[in-house]
Amino acid sequence: MYGYEVQLFLTALRILDGAFNDISSYCHMQRTKVLQAVAVPIVPTSADSADYRNQLAERYGFKQIGEPLPENIKLEDIIDTLPKKVFEIDDMKAWRSVLISVTSYALGLLMISKVPWYLLPLAWAWTGTAVTGFFVIGHDCAHKSFSRNKLVEDIVGTLAFLPLIYPYEPWRFKHDQHHAKTNMLCEDTAWHPVWKEEFDTSPVLRKASILGYGPFRAWMSIGHWLIWHFNLNKFRPSEVKRVKISLACVFAFMAGH
Repeated sequence: MYGYEVQLFLTALRILDGAFNDISSYCHMQRTKVLQAVAVPIVPTSADSADYRNQLAERYGFKQIGEPLPENIKLEDIIDTLPKKVFEIDDMKAWRSVLISVTSYALGLLMISKVPWYLLPLAWAWTGTAVTGFFVIGHDCAHKSFSRNKLVEDIVGTLAFLPLIYPYEPWRFKHDQHHAKTNMLCEDTAWHPVWKEEFDTSPVLRKASILGYGPFRAWMSIGHWLIWHFNLNKFRPSEVKRVKISLACVFAFMAGH
């Protein structure tokens, strides 16, 4: 039975990867389009004006574009305004979150197996919330803010993601890419907007966007999970070994259930 499930999983992955390759080709064309659109002489005075920002907002489909930061303000200046305690790793707080999530998850599984059918929605909601706690723990491990021991972080992150059927290392690498390329078209792994001109001119794309970001949002999330985390070709050679270990852990977890 497990072999059939894996075969079905790999077939779905190949189909989605083919679709993603088409999207990647489209993104390459759009990236060229963006570069051509912004490769114009910069006008220092009008570029910062409210009228110019309003024109850009209307052109690209935004409600508004905020004022640029003053040139003398750097990211380090903003970071320096935060209290030092937010950068300190608190082992007690970290492990307390693990205890709360594990206990809540175990209690949720117990409720699902014991409560009458009419209380199952409550048990599902409880257990789903507990699983969200696992994701938060894995997220903190990926950001290296859970523990001073990096091996412990990798182990805890991997274990926390297993109930979610998420491979930890692939997610960590792609999440790093998301932060490094935030809001960059076709580079940000978590941000895929539809161009306003395409939305206005393509009824099919318009309907697909409304459905995809509406009632079918959960299914889009599953597609994103398959496309970005199980294809070794999407990772650097230096990352592949760790990706394979995470994938092996996920498939072993699936086999045991």
